[in-house]
Amino acid sequence: MSKLLIFLAFIYILASVLKIFISDYDKCYSEMENAGIAAFNCCCGLTGGTLHTGYLQENCVDCPYLVLFDKKGERGK
Repeated sequence: MSKLLIFLAFIYILASVLKIFISDYDKCYSEMENAGIAAFNCCCGLTGGTLHTGYLQENCVDCPYLVLFDKKGERGK
């Protein structure tokens, strides 16, 4: 029984340590994917920022998953 508890504690600690290596952008992307906002490593971001950020939330500005469309509805090149 004690071996099982030690094994479960080891797994819990290992999982906690591995969570450190997941970036905030990856966590955000997973949440956006679950909400149906993001798919195929592309996310349109969230509104609510300032005029300086183009009304895009500030944590979305440098996101590697962010894909913006130009005013014509085509992807930027």
